[in-house]
Amino acid sequence: MLNTFDESYGTNIFKIDDKELKISSGNYSPESLVTEMNRVINVDISCELISSCGKILFKNKSSKDVSITFFSETDIAFTNAKVNNNLGWLLGFRKMSYTIPGTTTETHSIESEGVI
Repeated sequence: MLNTFDESYGTNIFKIDDKELKISSGNYSPESLVTEMNRVINVDISCELISSCGKILFKNKSSKDVSITFFSETDIAFTNAKVNNNLGWLLGFRKMSYTIPGTTTETHSIESEGVI
């Protein structure tokens, strides 16, 4: 059985700032994927499903800017990933990386462009 999210395809890895994070290989419902993403993410960042439109939202609750990277041609961590076949792409994010601004008064977020 093939897994949509799998290390051999590079579809289970992402970075928050310079920290490499990997979800477990497998096939997920949107809800269970969000649960798995939050399992590996630190407490200042959260992943949410906007169920009404099938989009993913990452929220930054910290006071510092946070970078989320789904692909890099120069980073060895993303060796098995492709620019159009990586965790971010499967979540609906079309850029290789994003920065979510830090805040002291409100939560900032990035929302996927596509539907999972």
